[in-house]
Amino acid sequence: MCTVGFLTYRRPGGRYDSLAYARRLADVGRRLGITVVAFSVDDLLPEGGAVSALRFTPHGAPRRQTLPLPDVVYDFVRHHPTAAFRRYAEARRQALWPSPSRLGSNKWTHYKALRKTPLSRHLPETVLWDASDARKTEKLLRRLLAGGDVVVKPANGTGGRRIALIRAGTPLSEARVFLSRHYRRRKTLLQRYIPHAVGDFVYDIRLLVQKNAAGAWAPTGIGVRRNARHALVTNLARGGRAVRLHEYLINARGFSTSEAENIEAELLTFGLQVAAHLDRSLESSLVELGLDLVLDPEGTPYLLEANTKPDRKTFLRLGDRAAYGLAHARPLLYLCAWAENNASTRWAYKKPSFQ
Repeated sequence: MCTVGFLTYRRPGGRYDSLAYARRLADVGRRLGITVVAFSVDDLLPEGGAVSALRFTPHGAPRRQTLPLPDVVYDFVRHHPTAAFRRYAEARRQALWPSPSRLGSNKWTHYKALRKTPLSRHLPETVLWDASDARKTEKLLRRLLAGGDVVVKPANGTGGRRIALIRAGTPLSEARVFLSRHYRRRKTLLQRYIPHAVGDFVYDIRLLVQKNAAGAWAPTGIGVRRNARHALVTNLARGGRAVRLHEYLINARGFSTSEAENIEAELLTFGLQVAAHLDRSLESSLVELGLDLVLDPEGTPYLLEANTKPDRKTFLRLGDRAAYGLAHARPLLYLCAWAENNASTRWAYKKPSFQ
């Protein structure tokens, strides 16, 4: 039996992130003969070759137990500006646990890798804002704002947090003050806004692609998120609503049934191409990607960002139980197959020396 360690972030008060997702994984894993336990980087006990993990049962709260180290790690730690996250990042960098992936979700890294490929025409122009270089900042802002609205977002952000819009025509001095006040201490991206509103709503498309047990990329599910136009972000946790892709393409965008089918096929192919290019370009293998896409007024797809630790609630909200179940099973099956094929990979974990 394979044991998958769900590595997540433990907050200073002791609460674990994404624990509901870990429980669902454990439920799915139980049916597949796979054990899932959850822990943070500070729960590892290297001197005893063990981990103080949370073990899930079919009913009731998870129980903390000292357990043998799992066969493979499913890294689901999202970025936090804390010492605990820095300890995790250092351990991840040193590849101190068996996992196919040693990557974070840095959007700038993904953009740089993809802009060197034929897919670059489907990327909104994106630049990294440098708070320490006023001259460079002014040059970037002037150029981007001359072409339309500009989206501001953290390079390591998640969940639609801290995303803002600077309107075309905003005085440069006002834009500089806004950035300096709200984003000075963060790695921040400026991205050309792709118009994608329809009437009173904005829509984006979430496509989940994952590796199957054979290690091949496959589309798992696709859906659309909708929110009020003034909201800017469509994330379900921030008031968004899930809509089926055909409903969006036919009812909101006015495409015919055959056009909608062609667009869906194009989006699935595009998503697999993005995953393949990133898998080849980055320093370590990927497990899955949640791709956020929009269609411009002409129907051209643009990739806003690729998430390596994606949410899968869109499929639950759509009532797509098949995609929702597959979204949980595929990472477990792939990781266990990887562990079997890399059985010689050994744990080499030690606590990073800095606090």
